[in-house]
Amino acid sequence: MPVGELLNADLILPVNILVDLRNGLNIGEWNGSPNNFYIPEIAYYLGIGTVFSRLSPIFLHMLYPILSGTLLGLTTYYLHATVLSSRDIGTWTRNLLPVFPVALSLVNQISEENIIKVAVLPEIHFGAYLACLVGITLASVALTGKTASHRKSSLAWLMMVCLLAALSDNFFILWFTIPFLATLAHLLFGSEAFPKQRIKGIFGAVLLSSLAGYILHKITNSATSNNKVSLENIALSLTRLSNVLSNERYITVYALIALILSISLYFTSLQQASTHDFASQDASISLRRKIFWIWNFYSIPSTLILVILYGLVADAGSTRYFLPLFFAPITAGIWIITELLFHNFSLERFRAARNSTFTAIYISVFAIVLAALPGYLSSYKQDPGYQLTQCLKSENVGVWYSEYWNSKPVHAFSNGSIISRQINNDGTPYRFNNNNMWYKQEPASSESKVAIMLDTDFARNIPESIPLQSCGEMDYKIVPKEYVFQQQR
Repeated sequence: MPVGELLNADLILPVNILVDLRNGLNIGEWNGSPNNFYIPEIAYYLGIGTVFSRLSPIFLHMLYPILSGTLLGLTTYYLHATVLSSRDIGTWTRNLLPVFPVALSLVNQISEENIIKVAVLPEIHFGAYLACLVGITLASVALTGKTASHRKSSLAWLMMVCLLAALSDNFFILWFTIPFLATLAHLLFGSEAFPKQRIKGIFGAVLLSSLAGYILHKITNSATSNNKVSLENIALSLTRLSNVLSNERYITVYALIALILSISLYFTSLQQASTHDFASQDASISLRRKIFWIWNFYSIPSTLILVILYGLVADAGSTRYFLPLFFAPITAGIWIITELLFHNFSLERFRAARNSTFTAIYISVFAIVLAALPGYLSSYKQDPGYQLTQCLKSENVGVWYSEYWNSKPVHAFSNGSIISRQINNDGTPYRFNNNNMWYKQEPASSESKVAIMLDTDFARNIPESIPLQSCGEMDYKIVPKEYVFQQQR
């Protein structure tokens, strides 16, 4: 049972950090990525890993999609209950939403093919998008709340979210701050009868708190990205994006559905009345919807332009950079369905069957999940990285040299018992998302061997007299300890 991209080198970053902490290695020597990923990624692994210290880090990693699906459900519930739901359908929507994204995420993860992985796979940057949904909900209340105290408390929480999310992940600036400031400018210069001072105050608060988080991010993270704005990177991104859309038809279809949905709801929101009675609950909810759909619309070009400018598009996995687009059907779909149902059918028809219907939904979802959970939690054993690690253990390998993508899984699957030293194509150390201690650490046993994978030019130039060994489709060589590696010290 494949687990999609859940076990690739990028996603298991917090797993390796937890492994090093448990092994007593100095985390201060860690070479980080351009993002901190404090919330919820690092917080989850350190928190749960401390409480459940007997569970292996890779097992905790397999539980992460369940946490992500649950957080998505709770966040979407908060968004719909506060921003999108009408009074007459609020109860029905609130009953449905907490279970729908959780069910979608879990059933998708335990399925044999991750057909809709672009929508629900909890990849890196997932926490930043959840912060976006919380942020836009708080912002809508700060703009339209009935009382001054309610608006002030929402604004204070909004500033805290902006500060922490920007400190954790730069993509929050891209997905929330820039398009939300554009939304406020739209409202400020549009025809809406908005309190202009309120808009200006929120504009300044979001700008300053996001900027403070960004500055703290730069202070706490010394890693530099290789992605720079250039014509070459722009052309490369456009070419790769075209290839992904041509070869991955399910992504193209899903993206078109999400784009049409976002654009249509944006223009629908613009047709709403330009004057609002802030004391009216219906008018307040209508205005919050308008704010949400304008932000959602502006987040799409903001993301697309900047991702292409920096040449970030690589392959189908790059869909994680476009979460504001790919999550639109989840945030909007159930709301549209409930609106259609309750505006076309009598509420009385659903009231009698509501409790039994949702009881059946909950039981069905949890029955599916519980039945498939044991197989899903052990499915990592079918991963090539896990199988390679078992081969290396059987050969008593203690030090492992390979490039980025094949180095990290070995460290995670072996719980650090095999020292992984990732290298560049020329054999020099590749110090990115790894610990400098890995280059200094010595294996526990003096009898352990040294192996190098043939995934770099440096390794492929090793003399043919040293026998080639294979594990599945992966080739490596066990070399003498006296073999002098350029990067060993």
